[in-house]
Amino acid sequence: MSQTYSKFLLSFLFFYLIIIDIGLANDEGVQNKPKEPTLKYYELEETEMKYTKDGREFLSYLVNCALPDGIVAYSIIDGQKYEFPGAIGLAPNWLNEALTEEEEEEEEEEEERWVSACILARTNYFGIKVEISMRAEHKKFESLQTEEQEKDEFTIYEGDFFGNLFAWDPVAYTCSGERATEENDDPVFTKRVCTEVDEKLNAAEKNITRCGFVLTGSCSDSKAHTMEGNEYREVISVYLKPQKETETMRKKFK
Repeated sequence: MSQTYSKFLLSFLFFYLIIIDIGLANDEGVQNKPKEPTLKYYELEETEMKYTKDGREFLSYLVNCALPDGIVAYSIIDGQKYEFPGAIGLAPNWLNEALTEEEEEEEEEEEERWVSACILARTNYFGIKVEISMRAEHKKFESLQTEEQEKDEFTIYEGDFFGNLFAWDPVAYTCSGERATEENDDPVFTKRVCTEVDEKLNAAEKNITRCGFVLTGSCSDSKAHTMEGNEYREVISVYLKPQKETETMRKKFK
């Protein structure tokens, strides 16, 4: 699935949604116009995040990752309505129950990991928008499946993203995708640096990227997705669109 994104506030949120069904009115006088789907609007419960610009930005990505298309979370602040539409649908159960600090069931932890992977994959160090292709071919999420046209356009394997931002001790991981030398030199990596090690942030025995994620090594390593004894199956791979023509591309489309 191709996405654009910007920076987010690295934090976690416990929230609950109150359902209100609102149908969209059909436009009159328009012939053969497809019927607009009925949206379901959910009001966010009280949370400090909705009162700040950064908090609302985080909320927008959180809801977009967690809830499916057709669902819109909203909040009214000082008479202004803020909407946060769902899209990818990695944690649909969050519609019916709040996140808590209590011990979660296995399914709840799995959803937390999927949403975390989605947010991490869409993180940008510079706070700029870059089009990406998010993929999880090993999991039956329709929103993360990729058509051939998208695969042909987004050919640079940036890496995998995984972790759990909702755990008592939040963790964020990434591994580096295998790339040809000419792909490593593509200008797109001047805008995407979350798999790039930052020597200033390196902790003992850990490689820390410029986005503050732990770099686990090459994604081709069999242990790249296992950290501190935990194997992460909730992984999202990110592919980038080349910004310059490479020899590989010339050979492929010749």
